[in-house]
Amino acid sequence: MSDRILDRLAQALALNSAERQQLFNLARATSAGQGLSLVPKVRPGIRQLIDSMAEVPALVLDRQTDILAWNRLGHALLGGNLKFEAPDHEDTRPNTTRLLFLDAPTKALYSGWEEEAARAVASLRLVYGRFSQDEQLTALVDDLVAKSPEFAVLWQRHPVENCMTGTKAFRHPQVTPFRAWGLRGKNSVLSA
Repeated sequence: MSDRILDRLAQALALNSAERQQLFNLARATSAGQGLSLVPKVRPGIRQLIDSMAEVPALVLDRQTDILAWNRLGHALLGGNLKFEAPDHEDTRPNTTRLLFLDAPTKALYSGWEEEAARAVASLRLVYGRFSQDEQLTALVDDLVAKSPEFAVLWQRHPVENCMTGTKAFRHPQVTPFRAWGLRGKNSVLSA
């Protein structure tokens, strides 16, 4: 379909900008290169940058929400029950969406877990529309549908949202009562 037809369809369906983007992603899903699965590497400069951010938790994620790197506070916040080196090895690399739905300690961290879960699924759905032929992404979705009834229900609703802003509130066992970290703007800058 042409962009003009897709635009008219989006207008007729009264789609918001994220839903419109999803429509275009789905229409273009068979484009060359869409199915490529890459093993991402964190450049030394990026690793040095997040390590230098000693006052805030910092993570580097790929499109499947795998944690490619974290600093000490990022590890303490989201992966204290995991080895610090876990992101460095493909077979032990944590995935934030998988942790959110399948890891009890991670689930307990979020004071607004239902909202966070809905936001994670909507964001993953948007990425899935763009990279639906990515085997790793498909495997992640299939695994979560099979192992998490909550994920399966949310995925079935087909939510789509570009989650670039919002507040993440944590109930961390080592911090009393809890601190909320906000994501603001396109670059997802953390702020206390």
